[in-house]
Amino acid sequence: MKDSAGRILLITGGIGGAKLSVGFSKIYESDLLSFVVNTGDDFDYMGLRICPDIDTLLYSLSDQADQKRGWGLFDETWNCLDSLKRLGCETWFNLGDKDLATHIYRNYLMTRGHSLSDITLDIAKQFSINSLIMPMSNDHLQTVLHTDEGSLDFQDYFVRRRCMPVVRSVSFANVESARPPPVLLDYFAKTPPEVIVLCPSNPFLSIDPILNVPGLAQLILDSRASVLAVSPIVNGDSLKGPTAKICTELGMSVSAVQIAKYYRENYPGLISTFVIDNSDIGLTNRIQDLGLNVFVTHTIMNSEREKVELAESLLGFCG
Repeated sequence: MKDSAGRILLITGGIGGAKLSVGFSKIYESDLLSFVVNTGDDFDYMGLRICPDIDTLLYSLSDQADQKRGWGLFDETWNCLDSLKRLGCETWFNLGDKDLATHIYRNYLMTRGHSLSDITLDIAKQFSINSLIMPMSNDHLQTVLHTDEGSLDFQDYFVRRRCMPVVRSVSFANVESARPPPVLLDYFAKTPPEVIVLCPSNPFLSIDPILNVPGLAQLILDSRASVLAVSPIVNGDSLKGPTAKICTELGMSVSAVQIAKYYRENYPGLISTFVIDNSDIGLTNRIQDLGLNVFVTHTIMNSEREKVELAESLLGFCG
């Protein structure tokens, strides 16, 4: 493990965010590494509160994630789901038996008045994760996609409809009443990060929900940390998920320049450096013209080694 110069905060959601988070966790001191996780995907299913992005990060950092599927736990069984099918229940959202235990435990604590942030810290401890993992809010904020088929909650769009509807716009239900959790406010007040990384997550569905929580973007601005954003678009396409598709449907070009412009226009002054893949080096000047520094490196993370190498590269850039 490398010597660490200061605290680092990762803003993360989805599989791309989990991959880079794993890379950092392998080389950086755990007590100096923290995470803010998207909860706009959270929803209630079979009477249980499901927190997909939090659980993906928890499973990934504790080496329990199913690498082949990209979600859930490895060596999973599906007995409960099969029994629910026999009972005639809708089973469009796959919950394995071990994964189900996490959701039951979370709901057990929620019914006893524990907050989502406290529960997340508790589960992280049970999984021997020493880093601080914080939901973007304890309040239930939901990502809503307005499509050619009507308004859909995230999981209806992403899982049930497999991202097929055409997206017209995205909003966040209950965002006005949401607030950053006390643990996050305390973190910025007492141990602010020196570097903040926006992971290569979907800007519209993973990063925007976090930065739209009232007061959260201002916490980042006030921290005076160096803020890097890693492009989820490489060589004119998204490596996974519907980022490229949504860009096109919202009338945007599918390029790293467009993502840099999107962040620059929607969150002025927030990001100081935009990170792009080697294959997009030809876009450097156009991104610099937006007033951003540019760091060019290998950003594709198809292997454990590549996750670590990207984290090492970002650390090297930050000094």
